[in-house]
Amino acid sequence: VDHREYNWRRGTGPMGLSASKPWRSLTRIAPGVQYYQELGDSWGIWIKCVAIAGFEDSISKRSWTYNPQILGFSKLSDMLTLYAGAGVLYHKVDPVVYPVLGAAWGMNPETGISGAIGFPETMVRFGFAEDLALKFDFQWDIRTYQLARNTSPASSGYVVTEDLIPGLHLEFRP
Repeated sequence: VDHREYNWRRGTGPMGLSASKPWRSLTRIAPGVQYYQELGDSWGIWIKCVAIAGFEDSISKRSWTYNPQILGFSKLSDMLTLYAGAGVLYHKVDPVVYPVLGAAWGMNPETGISGAIGFPETMVRFGFAEDLALKFDFQWDIRTYQLARNTSPASSGYVVTEDLIPGLHLEFRP
C-alpha cells in the first residue's frame, strides 16, 4: 500500500502542469502472488503476478493495472546468479512491456551482504540476523491512477507517473 498527498500551490505543479488542485491524493494497493521453482542444480524459473489498484478516491474496475512477470535464472556459482525475463504493466491507458535483467550475488536469506545489479531494480542488502535486514534499493516505477474527476491536465480521467525511486528499508521476516 502506498499513499501520496499533494499540496498544490500557486504556479505549476508536478510535471509542469498549471492547474488548480487537479487531485488531492493518490493511493496504490498492490497484492500479488509469486512462484519460484528450481529446475536442476543451476537453472530455475520465477513467475510473479501483481494486481495494482491505483486511484484518487475509491477503487473501481477502471483502477486496475496487471503486472505479470516471468524470469529465468542461471546459478553460475554459490555466490553469483544471472537472471533475465520480461514483465508487462497492463492498463488500457498505457500498457508497458519491459525487460528484467540482472546479476545477483550472495543471495543468502540470512546474514551478510547480498545484492543485485539490474533493471528494473538494483539493491544492496545487509542481513543482521535470520529475520532482520537493512536494504537499500533503486528502482524504476510506472504507476497509473484513476482520478475522481476528469481534470484539464488529465482529461482521460487517469494520471500516469514514471519515477526513479531510491529506498532504504528495514526488512523483518518472521
